[in-house]
Amino acid sequence: MPGNGLSLCRKLHILKRSLPFYVILLSEGGKQSEIIRGLEAGVDDYLKKPYVTRNFLPG
Repeated sequence: MPGNGLSLCRKLHILKRSLPFYVILLSEGGKQSEIIRGLEAGVDDYLKKPYVTRNFLPG
């Protein structure tokens, strides 16, 4: 992703007041400090890489 993902999350968090959506942080490192910064920036949830595609499928 070009730029700073957390900066984008902060901007999206402001938009969520009028337009509901869900933001998921996909983190390669998965360090606790990175996850906390993401949650503080407005991320709703997080996944650590590598992730399994079936986690996104219903059922």
